[in-house]
Amino acid sequence: MGFNSKAFILSKREIGESNLTITFFTESHGKIDLLAKGARKSKKRFQGKLEADNIYFIEFSKKNEDQIGSLIKIEISSDKYTEFDGTNLILKAFVFELINNFEINEYPNAKVFKMMENYINKKYSDETLKLTIKITLKYLKELGILPSIENCYKCKIKLKEISYFDISNGGNTCINCSKNLKKLIRLKKNSIIINEIKSKIDAQKQFLLLLIRFSEFHSGKKFNSAQYLQI
Repeated sequence: MGFNSKAFILSKREIGESNLTITFFTESHGKIDLLAKGARKSKKRFQGKLEADNIYFIEFSKKNEDQIGSLIKIEISSDKYTEFDGTNLILKAFVFELINNFEINEYPNAKVFKMMENYINKKYSDETLKLTIKITLKYLKELGILPSIENCYKCKIKLKEISYFDISNGGNTCINCSKNLKKLIRLKKNSIIINEIKSKIDAQKQFLLLLIRFSEFHSGKKFNSAQYLQI
């Protein structure tokens, strides 16, 4: 049976000498794995069309739930031109990995797709780090695991900084509530001033690293892109 959908690429894996298994997040089917036969050798069908940072129109076939489908056709949905920027590409790679690590196969989510479509279509700029934090928080909220940032998640007291961050139970915590917590990150002298997250690059970098640690714990998976982030 054939299907058509808008989609973006989450990951790619080499299969044999010429094939790729590509994990897409589609508007119609959610996360799916498709076999792209000859993708590593076919310049005519796939050249320039398998980059992660694009929205695509894809045509694919799928016989049943137990078998991997096949990618039949893929076209870029817009003429967006992206200048190469290593750091920004890795930031976006982290977001793709975030979606890949949490989403369930063949469980469509129109809200997540639209959120990611807007993010992917943004041009790279000095705001990409801030946008990455924003979409990460938005996605964690969609999952129902958004950590507390401005208040201690236990006693609800208002906090001006992040000095103790509980990755297992709920995020920011005051010094009194931090006692005896097993999965606690102590920032101590490197506390993050909450008001600076919106405007200061250093605070944004520290905060994103916390969100990565938090996401790794709750997904149970390591984020490979994190090791390449120069933050």
